[in-house]
Amino acid sequence: MDNEFLREVQRNGEIYLEGQLKIALAADQRAVALGGIMATASSIVLGFGIAHDLPTCFVISLGLIIASIFAFTAIRPVKFPIAGYDPDDWVEDISNGASLDDRVYNEIFAHLHSRIAKNNLTLEKNARYLNYSIMTLILTVLLGVVLGGLAYQAVP
Repeated sequence: MDNEFLREVQRNGEIYLEGQLKIALAADQRAVALGGIMATASSIVLGFGIAHDLPTCFVISLGLIIASIFAFTAIRPVKFPIAGYDPDDWVEDISNGASLDDRVYNEIFAHLHSRIAKNNLTLEKNARYLNYSIMTLILTVLLGVVLGGLAYQAVP
């Protein structure tokens, strides 16, 4: 097979890995911001509930804490393969006098595919946690509205 074509396939695989890293970093930034806002809001709501003896605030605060835990779970440290290769990966090939033939390119492509697949799984898992966080936040707000309405009706 043409080496120029094989180099282009390799280059595009590495570009794909770089793109995945950018997506992961952007998702982490969203999760950090959302988790931080919800943790702060939870503290404020809890403090207000304690100061004014409002049980509804405790429930809302708990929902916000759970939502922030989901968001922070999405940003936990994980292995995330990046573009490029450790030169140590090539020591054996170099000492054996290997050239960039189809066999070596097949190994490179298999390695790239494996890294891309692992990253996709990590991105999907972290997106699921961020979605759990957002859904918990929405349910908490709705619950707060319902509980607040019930509490308001109970006041003489």
